[in-house]
Amino acid sequence: MATARNKWLVGTVAAVTLSGAALWEGKRNVPYIPIPGDVPTVCYGETKVQMRRYSDAECLSMLKHSLVKYSDGVLKCINVPINLHQHAAFTLFGYNNGVPAFCNSGAVEKLNAYDYAGACAGLLPYRGVYRKVRQPDGTMKRVYVVIKGSQNRRQYEYNLCMKPAPAEPSNERGLA
Repeated sequence: MATARNKWLVGTVAAVTLSGAALWEGKRNVPYIPIPGDVPTVCYGETKVQMRRYSDAECLSMLKHSLVKYSDGVLKCINVPINLHQHAAFTLFGYNNGVPAFCNSGAVEKLNAYDYAGACAGLLPYRGVYRKVRQPDGTMKRVYVVIKGSQNRRQYEYNLCMKPAPAEPSNERGLA
């Protein structure tokens, strides 16, 4: 459940979140396999839809809908106030890795202990995937492989997470 201070974020997708997802997901209107061994993906990283060709408008609509869903999921495991940039970073992480991965991460544990910098840094280790690799003796071994794109994405999320909150709009004219 989102804290009272975070309730304004429920059901929202800020422009910074939308542009970050579009930047890191990329868009393909036809299904493809992003990484060998991965699941079919379409548009901006959608995996749980019918795999067919989508228009640009359909892809953007799906992205907005998905980001709201992931945002709301991420907020359910955050028990402290967060700012817009932190919300965007955590939503982007959840969109890429899944809400359970975010909610069960050390980042959330640190965040809920008011260790904001530690929470942001807690996103950085999620920069690759486990793969089975054939060893010289013919056996298969599970190894962690760093993916440069994931590493860059985590750095982007970290930098976004560490940004100060946007300033409150000023009311210089004294308007209510």
